[in-house]
Amino acid sequence: MPAETEVISPDLALVLREGKVILFNAAGPIYEYGEDDHLGVRLAAAVLADLGLAPVTALAAAFGVDRATVHRDHARLEDGGVGGLLPRKRGPKGPHKLTGAVLARAQGVLDDGGSLREAGSRAGASEFAVRRALKRGLLRRSSAPASASPAASAGESLAQPAERAAED
Repeated sequence: MPAETEVISPDLALVLREGKVILFNAAGPIYEYGEDDHLGVRLAAAVLADLGLAPVTALAAAFGVDRATVHRDHARLEDGGVGGLLPRKRGPKGPHKLTGAVLARAQGVLDDGGSLREAGSRAGASEFAVRRALKRGLLRRSSAPASASPAASAGESLAQPAERAAED
């Protein structure tokens, strides 16, 4: 073993060298991670707890974490593999105002040519929420114009503004 070895248990030792942490057992080096690699620390503690190479209390002290963290990471590793140790998204996990039913009502209003304000009020949401849903692709505007005149629906062509001005 190198001179700077810290013995964690009779079956496990730790060496800090050149920004890397190297874990040893009787056979030699078994795991290595960067000194600032938080996921590497969590994975090492969870795997070593699973292998029983050191008591959880000794692992927690060696890695500078609480015993509960080692137990929690061990359980997450068993349940979800290495992916279970990845940080989880905090905060809301999905829309809380624009649920499926609200989106469906708002989309129905938009399909009928209604305004964003009308879609929001009929669906029970704000115009801003409808606007954001459009931006995120949760809703889409109707392809038909909202206020088509009877002449346009009958197939007659509407004059352009310059043509109407010339006629006037």
